[in-house]
Amino acid sequence: MNPYLVALDFDGTAAKTFTDSPHHITVSTAYLSAIEQLFGRQGLEIYIEEGEHRNRAPTEIIRSLLEQGCGNQSPFSSKELTEQLMQLKLASLLGEIGPQWPQPCEGFLNFWHVLENLRLYYGVSVRTAIISSGHETFIKKTFDAWGIPLPHYLVTEDDIRPRKNPRELERRFKPGCLPLAITHRRWLRDTQGSGYSTADAASSKSYMIYFGDDIEKDGGMAYRARLPFGLFKEGAPYEPLPNGLTFGDWNVVATWLRNNHHAMLEGRSFSEIFNQRCATIEGNRSRGERMR
Repeated sequence: MNPYLVALDFDGTAAKTFTDSPHHITVSTAYLSAIEQLFGRQGLEIYIEEGEHRNRAPTEIIRSLLEQGCGNQSPFSSKELTEQLMQLKLASLLGEIGPQWPQPCEGFLNFWHVLENLRLYYGVSVRTAIISSGHETFIKKTFDAWGIPLPHYLVTEDDIRPRKNPRELERRFKPGCLPLAITHRRWLRDTQGSGYSTADAASSKSYMIYFGDDIEKDGGMAYRARLPFGLFKEGAPYEPLPNGLTFGDWNVVATWLRNNHHAMLEGRSFSEIFNQRCATIEGNRSRGERMR
């Protein structure tokens, strides 16, 4: 049986971290506060002018501000400023995590339970991963508050920051493929052992899928890696796409996975299942249009 990997982003995809906590704190406001503490009012204004967070990793945000002249008088290095940014942001956020915040995105808990059931009751070899520019501590505490198991693999800014290579930020962070490559390697080692070949690694990608809420960052990474991609847009109707879909409710994906568990047991790739599904839907639409 071929193993499968379902990977996804966290902020805005699994969790509503951009909505207000009980104390009116969000990921966005935590960044605003941390930036002002590090760089003052001028740094805050530059950060706002460049569009604020924009799903960037802390390292990217610090690098951008330094390139625009912020922190010239600071005795701290880029790496040290990044660490301080993370600590300030997490200091605002970690205490807010609980039953009320952050809420899971629509249907996410059911989707996660379906993945568990596919593995435990249907015998599908499927593993899960979260790839995020956020932080392991925050994600783990959120999953604990929701009462659901952690993903098999968790790759965050915390994993990328200590690595020396590649040096180019566009390769280290989404839409660069380094976070996905780390996840892919861990999954291959667990499912195929350390002796997997380059051909095994290439063919295994058709059994992976990635979900995210940012078409440029998340979608760009999936496109570069040639993976099926699901774009989560809260409230959006389900829309099949070539080798992917757009959706606004995780129950749609949960139902799709449940309905295709036989295909997964047969070892059919996500790409094959998606493309057949899209062709069926488009065919039904065409027949419907001819009947009108």
